[in-house]
Amino acid sequence: MHKFVIALMILVFQLPIFAQQANDPDKIDFDGLTLTVCEAQGRKFEIKVNGSTATVKAEPYEDFGGVTLCFNRDEFEMVEAFATYEFGVKQYLFDEKPPAELDFSRELGPVALEVELGAISLPHTLSNEQKMESVHERLGFGSFIELEREFQNNYLEEIAKDSITKQKEFFSYQLKENRKQLEECCPEYIEQAETFLGKDPSSFRSFRDLGVGVFRKKSTIEIRAEATDGTIRTFKIIDSN
Repeated sequence: MHKFVIALMILVFQLPIFAQQANDPDKIDFDGLTLTVCEAQGRKFEIKVNGSTATVKAEPYEDFGGVTLCFNRDEFEMVEAFATYEFGVKQYLFDEKPPAELDFSRELGPVALEVELGAISLPHTLSNEQKMESVHERLGFGSFIELEREFQNNYLEEIAKDSITKQKEFFSYQLKENRKQLEECCPEYIEQAETFLGKDPSSFRSFRDLGVGVFRKKSTIEIRAEATDGTIRTFKIIDSN
């Protein structure tokens, strides 16, 4: 009993230490710059640093956008940060099937990020976050729909070629190889496939007609830091979906 009490006391004293370690904020340790991931709302990230470049991976259904990167401003004369965003297009097919990514992608930026009082603020990239600036706002769009419309106006023809090709391949295969299963489980998919294959390619005049949507593929954050000794260095953080 005496040994049990001692062991229990040791465990109790260690618990705050374990809790503190579990709640420690993520850090990005470059040679010459340490960034602490502040205001992450409890999110944790997998961070890998290779020289002056760091890659960040969020947990499933989470995102690196919307966090604040804190640094010791007493060590620097000036810190600037810029973001470039790569967008891709997803093709939606059957409801229960995950969307397929098309080959198309475009970058927007770079745009300056807010750097103030030792903190770099990253715009959020998830549409369900409404408390802070979003990526589309930082890029100068009033809404994500407006950004998507810009892609539609400029790249519809290019995206449509890939979209129609992929849908033809997918729906033709489903009707040939899986018709029997579809008849039993979901005949509406047969109707969807036959309707698409019966359309003239010229009838697809919008992203809605094609069943596609724009999404953010990657964010690249470039940080330029001038130390108090005059040394200027550049660092990159790459955040991919």
